[in-house]
Amino acid sequence: VVSRTGTTSYAELSAVIERRSRMIAKDMPSGRLVPVRVALDEATVVELVSVVAAGGVAMPYLDEIPMVEGIPGVDDIFAVPTSGSRGAARVVRITAANITAAVLGSQSHLGTDSADRWLLCLPLNHVGGLSILWRSFEAGGSVAIAPFDDDLVGFITASRPTIASMVPTMVRRL
Repeated sequence: VVSRTGTTSYAELSAVIERRSRMIAKDMPSGRLVPVRVALDEATVVELVSVVAAGGVAMPYLDEIPMVEGIPGVDDIFAVPTSGSRGAARVVRITAANITAAVLGSQSHLGTDSADRWLLCLPLNHVGGLSILWRSFEAGGSVAIAPFDDDLVGFITASRPTIASMVPTMVRRL
């Protein structure tokens, strides 16, 4: 993981996640649903992955914890609020099988591998941002994390990502 504050290896990340997931597992709420307030930083990545490693269902949010109906299913690992662009906003449950299928489809379509460094500037409370983490980690590549702000061009120049996912407005602004 490359960020504006430095670089963290998979080994270093794994050690932090292992410690954090043990702490989370001790205090896991009933139903396994664990709200995670997100930012575009390494600490959020650690928290999201640690919740899943502890056997929980990570529910990323920005400002308010969304309402979720029912208890997460056995295979659920994420509960992601939608924007409601095609109707009322809701929480979508995502399983490990969903993630595996999405990652394999993406890798097959884009041809990405462990040599790639994804630019992560999409919010981590949406599937688009989370997908970048999944794709990068599954391939064994790296991810460069920074918010979409006035300093992003400098960060891109310094971190040298090889691939990015953005909405059209972001591309125009960039």
